[in-house]
Amino acid sequence: MKKITALALALCLLLACSAAFAATPGEVVGTWYCQSMTDTSFEFGAGVPTGDYRLELNRDGTALLVCDGQERNYAWEVTEKGVDLKPVSEYEATYQNYWYYSMTLNEDGTLTIDSVQDFSSEEGHYYDFTMGREAVDTSLPAKVAAEKEDDFYGEWIAAVIAQDGFLFDVSAMNFHAKVEFAQVTFTAGDSEPVVVMTEFKDGMLTCDGRAFDYRADKATFELAEMKGTVCATFTGEGEEIYTVYLVNPETFGTDAE
Repeated sequence: MKKITALALALCLLLACSAAFAATPGEVVGTWYCQSMTDTSFEFGAGVPTGDYRLELNRDGTALLVCDGQERNYAWEVTEKGVDLKPVSEYEATYQNYWYYSMTLNEDGTLTIDSVQDFSSEEGHYYDFTMGREAVDTSLPAKVAAEKEDDFYGEWIAAVIAQDGFLFDVSAMNFHAKVEFAQVTFTAGDSEPVVVMTEFKDGMLTCDGRAFDYRADKATFELAEMKGTVCATFTGEGEEIYTVYLVNPETFGTDAE
């Protein structure tokens, strides 16, 4: 269990917010990188970005917001709390969902953006962001093809989940996947174990993912480059929902044979 927690901590850097104070333009000009994000609808806690999430505040009052490769231009100004980010035109604000952001500059040098509403979500999700001066390294282990089916055999415990461009610590959810010949047994929390038949092909192990998530008609297990780690990608109607990284406590972190 200590190894699982260590992996989760290594991949999920969680930064706390502190008290705010008045900002000056010179303090906020430059590039800010997303350090963590909290989705108020999730039970996972804060997550760290796996993509390019940054904010560039220029001295001429213009700003560039990059969200996982998507760029949007803004105007910004200093406030008593920190920084306000505004759409350049009413057209963008009205028809292109350019939001207004109010950011707080904290004593620890971070910027926080609280209660950002996702209007594209029927559930009305809200997000809290923490921005810092240095990018967070959340590079994930590469996937590799397995030579034989029994490379997947064993008890695997979920450590982190990659979803919507962010990585979340799920080690406390007690999600297990026990892989044996032609089958995998899913266990989540106190729920009853569910056994699903598997197929080994092209170095991957596949099964019906609905035993774990009703939206997922397929789960694909692949070995990860990091020893004692596998990743399970859950897809629905051909679209990726999320990828869970699981570790084997007996072999995680050991040297390859």
